[in-house]
Amino acid sequence: MTKKFLIILSVIIFTALVYLPVFHSNFVNWDDDVHLTHNYYVHELSLQNLKNIFTTTVNGIYIPLTSLSFALEYAVFKDNPVVYHVNNLILHLMVVLFVYFFFKALGQTDRAALIGALIFAWHPMHVESVAWVTERKDVLYSVFYMLALLCYLKYIHFGMQWSRQNPSERGGRLKYQTYLLGVLLCALLSVLSKPMALSLPFILLLCDWFKKRPINAVTLMEKLVIGFMLVPVVLISYGTQAREPMVIWPQSALIWTWSAMFYLRKFFFPDYFVHLYNLPQPVSLSNPVYLASLIGFVLTLLLVVRFRKNRLFIFGLMFYVCSIFFLWRFDNQADANVVADRFMYLPSVGIIMFCSHYIEQFWRKWRSPTTRALCFLALSGLFVFLGVKTFYQACVWQNSVKLWTHQLEKHQQGATALVFEKLGAAYKEDVVYDSLIKAYQTCLRQENRSPRLCMARRSVKLGRQTCYHREAISLVFLQSLFSGALDIKPDFAYAQFHLGEMYFDLGLDELAEKYLMQSLRNEPSHFNAMFYLGQLYRKHDRHEQAIDFYDQALRVNLDNKKVQRDIMKIYDEMSKDGHAGYVQAYQRFLDKYRLVFDRPFSLEE
Repeated sequence: MTKKFLIILSVIIFTALVYLPVFHSNFVNWDDDVHLTHNYYVHELSLQNLKNIFTTTVNGIYIPLTSLSFALEYAVFKDNPVVYHVNNLILHLMVVLFVYFFFKALGQTDRAALIGALIFAWHPMHVESVAWVTERKDVLYSVFYMLALLCYLKYIHFGMQWSRQNPSERGGRLKYQTYLLGVLLCALLSVLSKPMALSLPFILLLCDWFKKRPINAVTLMEKLVIGFMLVPVVLISYGTQAREPMVIWPQSALIWTWSAMFYLRKFFFPDYFVHLYNLPQPVSLSNPVYLASLIGFVLTLLLVVRFRKNRLFIFGLMFYVCSIFFLWRFDNQADANVVADRFMYLPSVGIIMFCSHYIEQFWRKWRSPTTRALCFLALSGLFVFLGVKTFYQACVWQNSVKLWTHQLEKHQQGATALVFEKLGAAYKEDVVYDSLIKAYQTCLRQENRSPRLCMARRSVKLGRQTCYHREAISLVFLQSLFSGALDIKPDFAYAQFHLGEMYFDLGLDELAEKYLMQSLRNEPSHFNAMFYLGQLYRKHDRHEQAIDFYDQALRVNLDNKKVQRDIMKIYDEMSKDGHAGYVQAYQRFLDKYRLVFDRPFSLEE
C-alpha cells in the first residue's frame, strides 16, 4: 500500500513539474474575458448572480457549475490568474488519479494502469484543457464523468456479487442503490460543467458489455433514465447553437473522415498544437491530407474487423468513438473551431487504455535483460518526449502575445483576420501600450511634428516612415496587425474598433471617428465603439451626439457606471454653458433609466 501511494504521489509531483509554466501564466484574450474577467455574474456571490449563473449561457454554452467555480474563486482571490491556473491543474491531477483507478477497475495490472495514467497526465494534446482558464469546463466535467464511471463499475461489481450471495439482504440493497445514486449525481454535475457529458450513457452501456453484464431491459432503462436527465440540460446549449450542417457530397464525407482521424493522428503523432486549426483546402481527394485520412479511416475499420473478438481493443476504440463522434464535422460553418485539441481530453482515455495494456504485455512477454532494457529505454524516451513537449506547450499559454504568435508560427495557413486582430489586441493589452502612446506624443512635441503627419502616412504606406523612434515603429507594427486583419476581412468590426481606439489615443480624431463608425455599422451592438464615440464627441463639445452614443451604449450595458458618470458630466457642462432645455433633458434621462442620482456629477468628481 505504501509503495502504491509513493508511486501515485510521484505521478502527481512530476505532472505538476511538467505543468510548471502555468504557475506563471496570465489570462488570455481568447474567451477568458467572456467567461471570467468580464463576466460580472461571477464577480459577486449574490443570490441574483447565482440565479443568473444557473439561468444564462456563456458563449452560448450552458455551464453553470463551471461559472460557479469561477465565482467561488473570485470571491476569495479576485482576478489573480495563478489561482485559476493552479485549480485547473489540481482538477487535471484528480482526473489522472481517477483514470488510474478506472483502468484498475477494468482489470488492468498496476503497471499498465500506471503507464496509462502517465500518458494521460503528460500528453501534450491535453495542455489546452489544463493551461487555458476558459477550459475549466473540460477538467471539471471530466472529474465528475470519471467519478460516475468509477461508481458505475462499483455498482456493477457489487450488484453481481450481491445477486449471487444474498439478494434479500436489506443493507446490500441500500448499498447497491447508493452506487447508482452516485452515478446519477455525478452525471448531473458533469453535464452542468460541460454538455459533452451527454456521451455518458453510451460509455456506461459500453462498460456493461466489457464487464459481460447482461444487456436487458433493466440495463437499458438505467441508461434511459440518465439520458433523460442529461438531455434537457444539453438542449439549453443546443438551443443557442443549433444549426443545420451544410451537407455537400462528397466534400462532407471527406471532412467527416478527416475530423474523425485528426484526433487519432494528433494523439499518435503529436507534431505541433495550436488552438485554431483551419480546414485543409481544397476539400477533395486530390489533396493528400484527405486521401491520407480516408486511408486511415479504412485501415481503422479493417483493424476493427481483425480484432473484433479482442474485447479490450474494441472497448478502447468505442470509448473514443462514443465520447467524441458528435464533434466530427460535416462542414466548417459552425464556429472558429472545426477541430480542437481539447475535444480529445476525455475521449483519449479509451485509446490510452489499450496502448498501455499492450505496452505492459510486451514487457511481460519479452523477459530477456537486453529486450527489457531496450523496452525501458524506449518507454523512458516516450515519457521524456511527452513531458518536454507538454512543458513547451504549457509555455505557449502564458500570455496572449505568446499564444497568438505561436498560432501564426506553427499554423501559417490559419493566418486569418481573427488571428491578426487578436494578436494586435494582445499587444494593446500589454502595459507597455500606454507608455508607448505617451512616449510617441512626447517625441512629436519635441520635434514639432504633427501626429497626423506621422501616423497618417504610415496608415497609407508603412514603408515610407517619417519618424524612426522606437515608439513609432512599435505603434506602426501594432497598426499593421489590425490593417492586416482588415486586408483579409474588410468588414471586421473588432479590427476597425481597435484602429479607431488607437487613433483616438494618438489624438487623430478624424481617423478615430472614421474607424469607430465603420465598426459600429458592422457590429451595431459594439458597446466599446459607442463608448469611444461618446468620448470623442464630448471632447469636441458636441454634447447632443455624445449623449446619443452614450445612450446607445447604456441600452447594451445599462449598469456601466463609467457611461452613467460621463453622461452626468455632460449635463453638468451643458448647465454651466447655459444650454437650453438642460433640466428637462436631465430629468428625461433619469426617468428613462431610473437612475438614482440626487444631482448630476460635477466635473471635479
